[in-house]
Amino acid sequence: VGDGLRTTLLSYSDFSQPLSITDDNGNTTTYSYDTANRLSVVTDAKGNAMAFGYDQNANLITMTETEKSDLGGADETFVTTYAYDGLDRLIGVTDSAGNTHACAYDSRDNRVVTVDALLNETRYAYDGLDRLLVTIRDLDGDGADGDGPDIVATSVWDDNSRVVQRTDANGNATAYAYDALDRMTTRTHADGTTTSFSYNVFDERILQQTANGSVVAYAYDDCGRLTAKTITPGPGVSADTTFETFQYDGRHRLTDAENDLVHVQLGWDSLSNLVAEAINGVQTASMYDGVGNRLRLTYPGGRVVDYVYDELNRVRAIVESPDTIADYFYVGPKRIERITLGNGVQSDFQYDGRQGVPNPAGDFGVKRMIAATHSAGGTVLDSRAFQWDPLYNKTQRRDLRVGGPQLTHTYEYDAVYRLTRALVDDGSGTTIRDLQYTLDGAGNRLSVSGFGGLVGSYVLDPTLPEPADLQMNQYTATPLDQRMYDLNGNLVSRAIPGITDVQVTYDYADRVVSVVDVLSSDTATYQYDPLGRRVAKVVATGGLPPVVTRFYYDGTNVIEEQDGGGSSNRTFTISHLLEAPPELIAQVTMDTGGQRYYYHCDDMGNVVAVTDDSGAVVERYEYDDYGAPAFFDGADNPLAASLIGNEHLFVGRRYDPETGWYRCGGSYLDPLSGRFIVRRGSVWSGGGFGNPYVYAGDNPWSRSVPTTRWPYHDGSDIQGGGGDPLKGLNVSKAKPGRFGVPWVDRSWGVDADDSGWDDWSDTWGSAAPTIGHLIVPIEDAAYRTTGGRYGSVGDDLTPGWVGGYTYIKVVNTSGDVKNPQYDYDWLDDWSDTWTWGDA
Repeated sequence: VGDGLRTTLLSYSDFSQPLSITDDNGNTTTYSYDTANRLSVVTDAKGNAMAFGYDQNANLITMTETEKSDLGGADETFVTTYAYDGLDRLIGVTDSAGNTHACAYDSRDNRVVTVDALLNETRYAYDGLDRLLVTIRDLDGDGADGDGPDIVATSVWDDNSRVVQRTDANGNATAYAYDALDRMTTRTHADGTTTSFSYNVFDERILQQTANGSVVAYAYDDCGRLTAKTITPGPGVSADTTFETFQYDGRHRLTDAENDLVHVQLGWDSLSNLVAEAINGVQTASMYDGVGNRLRLTYPGGRVVDYVYDELNRVRAIVESPDTIADYFYVGPKRIERITLGNGVQSDFQYDGRQGVPNPAGDFGVKRMIAATHSAGGTVLDSRAFQWDPLYNKTQRRDLRVGGPQLTHTYEYDAVYRLTRALVDDGSGTTIRDLQYTLDGAGNRLSVSGFGGLVGSYVLDPTLPEPADLQMNQYTATPLDQRMYDLNGNLVSRAIPGITDVQVTYDYADRVVSVVDVLSSDTATYQYDPLGRRVAKVVATGGLPPVVTRFYYDGTNVIEEQDGGGSSNRTFTISHLLEAPPELIAQVTMDTGGQRYYYHCDDMGNVVAVTDDSGAVVERYEYDDYGAPAFFDGADNPLAASLIGNEHLFVGRRYDPETGWYRCGGSYLDPLSGRFIVRRGSVWSGGGFGNPYVYAGDNPWSRSVPTTRWPYHDGSDIQGGGGDPLKGLNVSKAKPGRFGVPWVDRSWGVDADDSGWDDWSDTWGSAAPTIGHLIVPIEDAAYRTTGGRYGSVGDDLTPGWVGGYTYIKVVNTSGDVKNPQYDYDWLDDWSDTWTWGDA
């Protein structure tokens, strides 16, 4: 493409400071400095600027962001201020809306207390080696003293500073054992089950045995790249996958992956852009510019879609010649201000927290969406408003459309930001739903009370050795059903006596491969490729012949569905924003049956309406507290299901009607119980105070669980270039002195409070934020590991997908609570335990 070269131009000052970076498309980011040679202003190619002010000790005390509108609106300014103690330690941060977070330290610079903007307190205790022993979160308003309902989590360390035990708020402990080289050899859960690991002399895992008896043997080449997995399924585990093999080219890029059912082939250009992929011989092709922006995507069925980018390398337009599918307009580096779709529907978004423009009454957010309006020809198709508390928890969402249901949803939270009450009022002010959630310290429901939903008690049977549901945060019974699990913690049975008896089977990787209702004989089976993507499902319900659907991907996004005979049933237009704002799900349109349907979303990416080519609403959707959908036609009449076959619903995730679950990364979300049906990672990696079943920290309308995000900064700290200089860059504390964009060192986003969340409290370091750590471009736009050959060995070594690049999952074998947060999505979730590489 173009001249066939990727050229990046850099200019420097006499002090070797970067003054400008110009990418291959001619877009320039500039940097200026004060008289003390400290970064003063960063201005991107669209004119968005970040200005920094310092005190006499060179501590950053103000950050002023000035953001430009593509629509020509007034500049939007946001100011963040920082405060320090006499030792230059950060003790306070105040955002642009005046919300202040504070913390304090002991004499050894350990953070010992944090107080958030709602005055919720968290305390930390350390041993003489500065290792975190206890974290206490106040839940009863009398301070984090550990009494009453306060959440207390503890860690025990051995003499080699390895975590050997972690105990959650319910007193359930997970234990870790290591070999002489500090490699984890066993992980023992609170129910007594274990997962064991063996390694070779290169610290590569060569054997893993899971609690349910499955054994995986790993093989590597001389470059330390995973080449094969040999799987011996345990009792009751599906034998669909018994092997996986992987091949690479000379630049360590994955070129071939195969298992029992699926063969994947990959092709790369000289700049390591993925230009070709074939799943069982069915090919998808792409073309990129010198910066790495995708210019063209060719679908398996022959459809061709082109992408146009702006000066910040953000998607500006999506075109299927001669028609434009979507135009995008931004305010600032990341926020979308308007989307104009090919059917004439216009979506406008408004945000809060601007200097000089007061937030609406009751709203305390900064850069949070407060209004989303979808209209066509002057007619409002959907209009919603949102409110946020000082911690950016959503407190209200309202349907404003005249003629619509005009529902008002109000949310209340506890001191650790978990949803405890949800009320729904209709247009007349009558409360039609009022649900109160009672949770234990680990985030399990104890009961749901009120009216308008599934109310009743949740039972967690503590009987040992089985079911040990309390020890493992598993529901034995809900107000709806009875449940059973295998030793890996996978939901294998849910029964409603006389109505349904669903049995679920999993493969070695805890992926659902079959769901059978033994009462109705309805069945669903699923197949996965070696990269963990679901590539086929076969559904047989109501005594009808099985329906086969095959899925073809671009990265992790399904772009085409075909039937069992290879005929295309549906295609999806994908936005291809590397770091898509939440209001824009990946899917823009769905083409099926000769009709194009356009998606319209709220602030969370929930699909609220679908329009046809004429701009008319054909379906609308509402959701309960954890995403269970309700379907309506364009005139607000209720439907039993989507008549157009739309399966992209809550947070834009794919909904499986045959199970009622959402496909959510490598797992499934059950919206009725508000949790995942399998453990996401190890017990302490789930984002729920040691509970890997918890969805979005029990805060489903403020947080979501991203699946694949490229690992660079989300704008919470100093970043420049409005997106372009960060694209394909490594956020690194270890490479000072090279060109790049400084960022604030806030302890590398560690999960310092051991909450399972990479939240604001985790990003407070023991020292003042510093200027000088650089965001550095690295070869092939991929994050390279530093430990061993591919970092520490962890839960799985399967190559997979991130934005068209491949990665290998590695988890800190020491069990150290301070693992880096790689995706900066404010969640300590599964994606944070992946180290990114070429292979």
